[in-house]
Amino acid sequence: MPRRQFVPDEKRSLRGIFFISSMILVGTTVWALWDESVSRRPWIRYQTAFKQLEYQMVEQELEEARARLNQPEVQTRLEKLREELRWAEETRRGPDYQAAVREVEKRKAAYDAINQELRFTRSELDEAYYWRDKAKHEGKDATAQLAEVNRLKELERKLEPEAEDAKQQLEAAKERVMKFDRAVQEVREKIKGVTAEVLRLEQRLEAIRSRPLEVKQVVLDGLDKNEFDVFVLRVDRCETCHLGIDRPAFENAPPPFRTHPNREAILGKHPVSRFGCTICHEGQGTALDFEWRVEGRIPDTPHGLGREYGGSPNILWDFPLLRGEMVQSSCRKCHLDRTEFAAAIKTGEGQGAKVEWMDLAPTLTKGLGMFEILGCYGCHPVEGYKEAAKVGPELTRIANKVEPGWLIQWIQNPQSYLPHTRMPNFGLSKEQATAIAAYLLARSEPDPPVAGHYTPGASPERGKQIFERVGCLGCHAMRVVYEEKEPRSLFKMVGRDHAPDLSNVSTKIKDPQWLFRWLKNPKAIRPQTPMPNLRLTDEEASALTAFLMMRGERQARPETLVEELKRKERIEEGRGLIGLRGCFGCHEIRGFETAQRIAPDLSDFGHKRLLQLSFGDAVQVHHTWEDWTFWKLKNPQIYTTDREQLRMPNFGFSDDEVKTLRVLVKSFAATEVPRRYREETTAERTALARGLRSVRSYNCVGCHVIEGKGGDIRVRYDGRLNEAPPPLVLIEGTLSEGEKVQARWLFEFLHRPTPIRPWLQIRMPTFGLSDREVAGLASYFVARAGLKVPFEFVPPVDELRREMVEAGRRLASKEYFSCGSCHVEGDKKPEGPPEGWAPDFSLARRRLRAEWVVTWLKDPQKVQPGTQMPSFFLDETSGPDEILGGDEQRQILALREYLLSLGRQ
Repeated sequence: MPRRQFVPDEKRSLRGIFFISSMILVGTTVWALWDESVSRRPWIRYQTAFKQLEYQMVEQELEEARARLNQPEVQTRLEKLREELRWAEETRRGPDYQAAVREVEKRKAAYDAINQELRFTRSELDEAYYWRDKAKHEGKDATAQLAEVNRLKELERKLEPEAEDAKQQLEAAKERVMKFDRAVQEVREKIKGVTAEVLRLEQRLEAIRSRPLEVKQVVLDGLDKNEFDVFVLRVDRCETCHLGIDRPAFENAPPPFRTHPNREAILGKHPVSRFGCTICHEGQGTALDFEWRVEGRIPDTPHGLGREYGGSPNILWDFPLLRGEMVQSSCRKCHLDRTEFAAAIKTGEGQGAKVEWMDLAPTLTKGLGMFEILGCYGCHPVEGYKEAAKVGPELTRIANKVEPGWLIQWIQNPQSYLPHTRMPNFGLSKEQATAIAAYLLARSEPDPPVAGHYTPGASPERGKQIFERVGCLGCHAMRVVYEEKEPRSLFKMVGRDHAPDLSNVSTKIKDPQWLFRWLKNPKAIRPQTPMPNLRLTDEEASALTAFLMMRGERQARPETLVEELKRKERIEEGRGLIGLRGCFGCHEIRGFETAQRIAPDLSDFGHKRLLQLSFGDAVQVHHTWEDWTFWKLKNPQIYTTDREQLRMPNFGFSDDEVKTLRVLVKSFAATEVPRRYREETTAERTALARGLRSVRSYNCVGCHVIEGKGGDIRVRYDGRLNEAPPPLVLIEGTLSEGEKVQARWLFEFLHRPTPIRPWLQIRMPTFGLSDREVAGLASYFVARAGLKVPFEFVPPVDELRREMVEAGRRLASKEYFSCGSCHVEGDKKPEGPPEGWAPDFSLARRRLRAEWVVTWLKDPQKVQPGTQMPSFFLDETSGPDEILGGDEQRQILALREYLLSLGRQ
């Protein structure tokens, strides 16, 4: 078949098509290369930018180092050292050095010759031994061989001292040469020390210039599963862009190059190489780019942010990146048994450096406190809280306590009576509140008898004195009288009172005699109450009742209300409302002993997907987990529709409180983290967590300073701290109660408090704790003190050293320290007013730890700042010279042994 001939126009057309195709191919290739190297690899720009940033920082450091090096005094010293170096090198090139080198060569030749002869002799001796032994074994005459052995042994004995002498002469010659070399080397080291910083920075600059651009990744196992429930590897590439995250000096760098906050405390225990980043921050660890669409500009925010952070609303990752305080929610994955997340943080530099305790997850810690104090687990099942005690008072005997009218008002609007109450508002109508009150009153039981006789005409003024002195103000506020505005101590973090404000208590109490019985023995009426027994006499309880019954105006009780509350239909309606609203989640109520929690289980709420959350008709709420949770806590009824009625009450949370609880509920995730990532649960940590819960439950910080917090009642003593309850666990650097007292004594004291400071009018209450609770509190103080062995042996008095006891007795006498002028000793009281007295010496043997006594005597102010105890041993000349030779340490030990000799064994 003949070939087709193209006409000129067709040839031009084909050439045009070929040219255009070629240009398209070239353009596509260029675009593909650009897209691969630039658009698809933004991390290259970040690494390049970081190299430039680090190079500029090091270059600036180098300039500063060179400036310091060029200072006149440094240059003068450097020039002097260089002159010393020239002199040392010139000396090494001089005749003395050359003579020393020749002497080494000469001595080495002599030593080599004598040493070689010695080695040959020993070799021949080995051969002679062989022939001698061979002759003996063959039964031949070995006389000649034995003579040869003796000759060689004699020669060896002669050569050995000669070789040793030659060796010593060689070493001495070498030492003379090395003396010249050391002189040069020492000067060079001094010069190097002066210029080392500049050399180090120059080398670092060269390392930065030659550093390759590369993807940095950490491979983690045991964290992810695929669709077939099989573990797969997780890859974190975050450090590809976050290059300064684990490096100092980048604290003020722009993101993503900034150093991790509290780097040493967090990454020191959670190295990126072992934990990666997404275990805490979530997000997609494999990602090497970020979301660009943020208000039309290039953001400084990383991958996949939701709308609540200003990013694209289209990203629907299962585990979006956590930022800010939300990152704290991840702490509970590996630290499930913690109630606080404190760590030692070093602040300052040089001599001003100090170590302080800092909570690394303060929002999560606060959220845990709010969750437990408010009793959210009463309605919501949550892993770890399913057996927790109810936070509200028992209502099984409520009819004996309160006025019916007050009860209805309280149920309908608790904040109208107590603005800082933990009780939420259910949004009930007056009829609904009346129905609930009717059921509670109908099912109420009579109070058990309480010993004591109430005196109706007791003095309210006397009652006011008792109220102020015995410790009531440690838990109860009376804002009308004492002008307090905010909750105190630990409960300040939830904006709630630990115990009711008593400003209007008389409007609540039905019968003064009930209040008298309650003050005499709270646990007889309500066995689970945290209200302690202050061991009041009948006269004290009557006076205190008279004072409290004057607080507020009592209202008349309408007969119609009494009849309404007795109606069966009202009572039955109340039963239904209690079951619907879940009042039994916080309160013990007859008829609901076996009722189940009414609200959803929150154990995995942090991992709920958007499709599992109902937004109802709240179109104004952005469709994110964070926004849904925020508005649910802020306004629980916001998602109510005509088809879905919600029951969660309104706690009146502020925005900050809502955000705090949002962090906590985000931490509720049924994530099984492998054991190698989790913090090991120890007996010490369990004791700390359990003890902190007891401290919070019984409001110990109302009177005592614990871990630097609380002691609210101490402010009422206007600096007279000797009249206030003592601190138990102070801030870092001071000793705690666990270091001070013996565990056995503490266990007994918490069970049955006895006076230690007779002058104190504030009373340590009797809380009626169980053995488990007492052991938990004692273990808490021991664990906080860091003691591995809680018990200690106190030797019998007859085993104490007599001379030390006698020396201690003399030191404590009026002639020297006059300890008895302040300290009680059994029945022997000091002179002067009781407010100036100090603890009873006779209790020291059973109460105090021997080591603490020594620490206390050395410097009481360091152990307990503000104490009235004087410091007798501030310097080595403080103790009297005539006792134990003036040895201060032995005098302290003598005082300790004297204390241990007092009191009963």
